[in-house]
Amino acid sequence: MRRSIVLLLATVVLIQTAVSQSTYSSVSVPYNPPPPTCLRDVFTTPLDPKKYADVQGSPFLDDHWMLARLKVSKFKIIDSVSVRLNLYDRKLHFMSEKGEELQAAIDFEQIEIIDQSSKWKNSVFLPGYGNDKEAFFQLLLDGNKVKLVKKLIVNKWEIKALNAETQKKFELEERLFVFANGVLVKANKNCSALMEAFGNSQKVIEFVSTNGLKCNREDDLRKIVDYFNSL
Repeated sequence: MRRSIVLLLATVVLIQTAVSQSTYSSVSVPYNPPPPTCLRDVFTTPLDPKKYADVQGSPFLDDHWMLARLKVSKFKIIDSVSVRLNLYDRKLHFMSEKGEELQAAIDFEQIEIIDQSSKWKNSVFLPGYGNDKEAFFQLLLDGNKVKLVKKLIVNKWEIKALNAETQKKFELEERLFVFANGVLVKANKNCSALMEAFGNSQKVIEFVSTNGLKCNREDDLRKIVDYFNSL
C-alpha cells in the first residue's frame, strides 16, 4: 500500500513538471541573419584603363574617388567604399586594395556619398528609378507625396571637321523630374506637364503664379515640391 502511494506521488510530480515546462518554457528559434556581402561578389569586372583615352572630358560624375555607403537591398549595406559613378555606361566603379579599378557586377538600390572632402557629400544617387532604369538619378527631395530627382547622363559626341580628325568628347546633361504615383514626369518651363503630378491642385497653380516660378529651374522646383508636400 505504501509503495502504491509513493508511485502515485511520483507520477503526480512528473505530470506537474511536464505541465510547468510546456506552459512556461520558450522554444529557442535560431537567428539567421542574411550572409554578408563581400566586395569581390559585387565588383568583379576588370576595366580597360585606355577605353576612353581618345575622348575629351570625363564619363564620371566626379573623377575623384569618393567614400560611399551602398545599399544592396533592405538587409545588405556596404559601408565606406571608394567609388566613382560612370554616367556614360551607368556603372559603379570601385578601387580594389591592389589598385585595380573594377566595375560593379550587380545593381544597387542606393548610393550615398559620405566622403567629408567631396563636394557631393550627403548626396544620394539611385541607379535607375521609376520607369527609367538606364541612368543615375540624384535624389533632391524625398517628399511624402512626390519626390524631386535629377537625371544625370553623359553623352559622347563626335565632331568631324573638314580635313581634320574626328573629335570625341563627353558632355554632361541634367534633367529634372518629379516622381509621383510610380511615374517620372519631366519638368518643363511653364509647369503644365507637372500639374497632373501635383494632382492639378489649384493651390499649387496659384503658388507658382504668385511667386513667378519656373519648373525648369531647380531652385524654383524645389520650392514647388516642398509646398505641395506640405499641403
